[in-house]
Amino acid sequence: MTDITAVQKPRMSWLDTLFNPSGKSTKIEFTRAWTLLFFLQLGVVMLPWFAAFVMGLAGGDGQAIGRFGLYLSPIVFVTTTVLSYVIHTRRLRDAGKSTLFALLILVPLLLGLASFGSSVMQKAGEYATLYEDRQEYLDDPIAFREKKAEERQKKIEEAEAERKKAEEEAAKAKDEGEQKEEKELPACPGAEEGPGQGQVGQRGPGGGFRGGPSPENPLPDQIGFVLRPNLQSIQMAIIPLSAILAIWSLVWVARAPVEQRYQHQSQGFARLYFGYSGRIGQKQFWLGWLGLVAMVGAGVVVSSILGAIFPPASTIIMGLIGIAAIWMINALAYKRIHDIGFSGLRAFIPLAVTVGAGLLVLLIAMPLGWLSMLHCGVPAGLNYLGISAGLAVVTVCLLHFLWMGFADPDFDVDQFGEPPLAME
Repeated sequence: MTDITAVQKPRMSWLDTLFNPSGKSTKIEFTRAWTLLFFLQLGVVMLPWFAAFVMGLAGGDGQAIGRFGLYLSPIVFVTTTVLSYVIHTRRLRDAGKSTLFALLILVPLLLGLASFGSSVMQKAGEYATLYEDRQEYLDDPIAFREKKAEERQKKIEEAEAERKKAEEEAAKAKDEGEQKEEKELPACPGAEEGPGQGQVGQRGPGGGFRGGPSPENPLPDQIGFVLRPNLQSIQMAIIPLSAILAIWSLVWVARAPVEQRYQHQSQGFARLYFGYSGRIGQKQFWLGWLGLVAMVGAGVVVSSILGAIFPPASTIIMGLIGIAAIWMINALAYKRIHDIGFSGLRAFIPLAVTVGAGLLVLLIAMPLGWLSMLHCGVPAGLNYLGISAGLAVVTVCLLHFLWMGFADPDFDVDQFGEPPLAME
């Protein structure tokens, strides 16, 4: 009789699977996490719309739910895309493939953020122009209307001149007997339209120019004018590209065979980013930094969106992100320096240099500048000293970071623990 001993697999850690890019995930763990993220994106699109539809059928006002879904959907899409990058990184490492393939998941997010940023900048410029016109109108309404009337008349004259020029060219070509395609003549604004139509600046049904906002009326809410119309541009870029990448994820990434059986020695999310004991290798250090940058970037996007709804929230969130980032940076540096064979206190060298440069400027440059202003009336080159101190700090921080990232590890067991796995 064959003795079959059941081997219990380690229990799945959702925290590590979703937030720790330096570990590994099996096929089933990747599939579970991918399914969760997919239904989160699907739910944030469908549920607010369905709830608003049901409330409308019941005779209620579903605009509040729709507005909530409008603000919530970009937050969910940004967050789930970053988490999708993490789970793809872990699955590719488990299959022995290059983790650079996981960067494909971030392409739709980057395109969506670029589209969102350009649209917001354009609308912000329009709002600034509208604000200036509004101030000009409030200062002198009669002069403002006369100025706009002159601008309208100038545009009509320019269009009429272009029309006459085109007619002359067409007549000349006809006289010369040339077989040319008849050019389309530009329409003169207001020439073929009824009263009250076709005039640039004519207020439409919405009380603004051609139905838009008018400087002669109170300005619309800045958030509603600038941010709200562009929020959906993020998921509009993510959804179609992610649908294509989903085929790659399910057909290749999820099915890629494991390269080799290994003893799972992943640091774990909490230990990697918040623990100051133990050691991490070069690969864990760089992946930890990449995950940290992705998390901070997603946090900044979420902070900006929530700040548009409730401004104090942006300050609070950015403060928490800053504190957490400083702690995580030092935790990664501490364990990496342990792996090199030195005390983790060397992680604070950039901080010491920064504080020292600040004290130098404060204790030496400021008194010298004050004395120079007192006796000569001009500062004593404070800008040059400040720039020099800043360049020195940046140089030290960059060299220290590169040293941690590329220094050879100590392959022996030392006081900080055993060396990480070669694959890590």
